[in-house]
Amino acid sequence: MGKSSLIIVLGLSVIVAFFILKLNANSKESLSTTIDMYKQTHARQIANSGVEIYLDKLYFNPSMINNTYQNNELMNGSYDVILTGSYQNVKVTSTATFMDITHTSVVHASLVDIVAPDMLGVLYLPTSAIVWSNTGNATLNINGHNHDWDGFLDSSFASTYGIYVNNQTDKTQIVSKLAKNKNAFIYGLGDDIEPYSIGVGGIVYENEKWKLLSELLASAAGSNVFDSKSKIPIILGTKEEPIVAVINEPDPTKSVSLNNLEGSGILVVNGSISIAGNFKWHGLILAYKDSKMAIQLTGQATIIGAILATGNTIEFLGQGTVDLKYSKQTIQYVFNQATPLGYKITSWWE
Repeated sequence: MGKSSLIIVLGLSVIVAFFILKLNANSKESLSTTIDMYKQTHARQIANSGVEIYLDKLYFNPSMINNTYQNNELMNGSYDVILTGSYQNVKVTSTATFMDITHTSVVHASLVDIVAPDMLGVLYLPTSAIVWSNTGNATLNINGHNHDWDGFLDSSFASTYGIYVNNQTDKTQIVSKLAKNKNAFIYGLGDDIEPYSIGVGGIVYENEKWKLLSELLASAAGSNVFDSKSKIPIILGTKEEPIVAVINEPDPTKSVSLNNLEGSGILVVNGSISIAGNFKWHGLILAYKDSKMAIQLTGQATIIGAILATGNTIEFLGQGTVDLKYSKQTIQYVFNQATPLGYKITSWWE
């Protein structure tokens, strides 16, 4: 009986020891797998970061194309990058090493330019919920006849409407609002037929198109983003160097002051702006997102180009004067001169 018990105990001890050894082995194997996954993930992150870093570098320095850049240190690892193709269409090969793991990412990217929209009216309102408000005594001179950069009539391009909307209901609403203001003058196509030059489109409401344009422009603004707390320079872009700038003030109780400002380029507005003194803009002003664009006037505002209002409301309030003059060549010029958005990824392999 004693020998049998001893045999059983020894047998159980061997079995328990076997399971303990097996558990230890599994634990070591699991730990090894976890470490390997960590190293692989880290190497992948380094390689992908290398792609983004060198696309940004290439964007600002086109001469970097068709070169190899080795031994870049990042996150306790390193990576090599090869740029091939052209500045407009580039292939980026990024090979990263972290500890004993290597990971390669291959990306094709194309340079994206922002294309000027077709303006069917110098004040274009492709929005589904227009509330035109002109409760003050502001003088509105909205002229859809083509002008040059300096604001003189130029027949080299065809005229457009003073105001353009998507449907007859919106037009009726705007006309009823304008009729209450004897200082509103809307010129352009149809001047000799109707009291106001207001075009009505038979096109489908292109909300996604304008949303995409707004997002592209906002992304291209770089550091030129301002709110009600910002100190905005009085010169915001010039004819030689037009820029993309964003006014971003989502708080409806606040407005961004554009006092005695002169600028050239594309001004994207998300929120309310107040204009005091003299304001002059060459290019496009775009009301961003679904915001209310309220222009509080106490001075003279001259816009040579166009306004594209994709928000829900546009208001001209106060005692000032707005001179809005259509200029196709000005719009095209500032878009051609504006900085491209950057690179769009067309394929990614790793």
